[in-house]
Amino acid sequence: EEVGASSANSFQDGDIE
Repeated sequence: EEVGASSANSFQDGDIE
């Protein structure tokens, strides 16, 4: 998982910025 990769991905990463 990459931080800030995409909107959907950000939720999985826990990063909503």
